[in-house]
Amino acid sequence: MPTSDAKAITIDGVTLAVEVTRKQVKNVNARLDRRMSTLVISAPLSMSPATLEPIIADLGRKLLRRVRANEVNAEEAAHQLAQRVAARFSDPPRVAQVLFVTTQQA
Repeated sequence: MPTSDAKAITIDGVTLAVEVTRKQVKNVNARLDRRMSTLVISAPLSMSPATLEPIIADLGRKLLRRVRANEVNAEEAAHQLAQRVAARFSDPPRVAQVLFVTTQQA
């Protein structure tokens, strides 16, 4: 029978409620709710809290960065930022398209 636990975590300045459900799964799974206020986690019954804590922080950080990259890419902000950076060069390159990704390792 699944068991649930709730708490809060702050990642990159964003505070999220965390709902951890323990059930018979092999891996830790995470998702952000539609309102971007709750990080929903499903974790194996046998995983210790000490093992789970850094996994929750890592998955939460990845999901928040992915959402933020999508927001920046949806706006013209990414293209405008790239143009401002390019303008700093003595011979500025032409910026045709910009797409931010979330492959940064923290």
